[in-house]
Amino acid sequence: MLKDKNERLRIGIMQVLEESFEDYGQNIYMGLEPADSWTDFVIASKEVMKNSLVIYSKATLGLISLWKKYECMLFLQLPSKPD
Repeated sequence: MLKDKNERLRIGIMQVLEESFEDYGQNIYMGLEPADSWTDFVIASKEVMKNSLVIYSKATLGLISLWKKYECMLFLQLPSKPD
């Protein structure tokens, strides 16, 4: 939107329906705000997940370290292409 009246006339804008222009950031947010109970619930849920979720359990880490010993061994003889 062009604020300069002379520039509006120069490019052919003859009528502006509303003369009051607000700069970016001047208008106060008028949207919906979540209730405090909902915000508290979300924060508590995030904390529960942060404290209880892990990437690997001790058992999984044990299996990974054990697998390193055997991953290069071939326990199954696969048939070759001509077979």
